Amino acid sequence: MMSTRTMLRSAACLALCLLTLCLPAPTAFAADDPVELLNGLYDLSLGDAVAISGQKIEVGHLAVELKSGTAAPILAGDKPMGLFFEGSGSYVYTSEEPMDQAAFAYMARKVSKLEPAEKGGSISVSDTLSSFAVIGSIELPALSGGGGSELAGGVEKHRKYFDDVW
Repeated sequence: MMSTRTMLRSAACLALCLLTLCLPAPTAFAADDPVELLNGLYDLSLGDAVAISGQKIEVGHLAVELKSGTAAPILAGDKPMGLFFEGSGSYVYTSEEPMDQAAFAYMARKVSKLEPAEKGGSISVSDTLSSFAVIGSIELPALSGGGGSELAGGVEKHRKYFDDVW
């Protein structure tokens, strides 16, 4: 029998894999050789970090608010692939599909500390976050200016976590 921690990690990995598979590659790669694209994905790096506040990102049924902190683009070579954030934020994931809601509510209760809330025919979970990473062809906030703090340590924590899960 799997431990709750293992189940939570498995659910997080499954969600990340499904999200990654559902999102097309960023349009910056549209004309590139697929081999070059895949090679670039193995050597991701961070661009310049900037201070941000009050930014919102939506990915499907997930709404993320980056209240205040530091963000940097995730790069494959010189091409932006996503965003890494550390600071204060929150998220809400809403399930609006009746066929999905029973399984979603069960898994939320079973593998997390989150309690699903029902409202207007939908079920949602929400929580705060201190770091966030997303890769895919989604609308990302514009990153300009400066004043961002160092993010390398946070990125390494994310990499270690996902390396341990895999």
